[in-house]
Amino acid sequence: MRIKACLRPGQNGTKKWSTTYGDRLVSVRYRYDENKKRRYTTVEIIVEEGDWNSG
Repeated sequence: MRIKACLRPGQNGTKKWSTTYGDRLVSVRYRYDENKKRRYTTVEIIVEEGDWNSG
């Protein structure tokens, strides 16, 4: 499977996902499986946010 595009919010191809996930959206990837002739759309979203303490 190969990745044809990895897009950031606001780029062409992310409008639908930006509407769905809003500010939680990090990236959208379009993956292609040449054997099965299928395209897969994956989204990376933020599901939790909190303070980070080192140590």
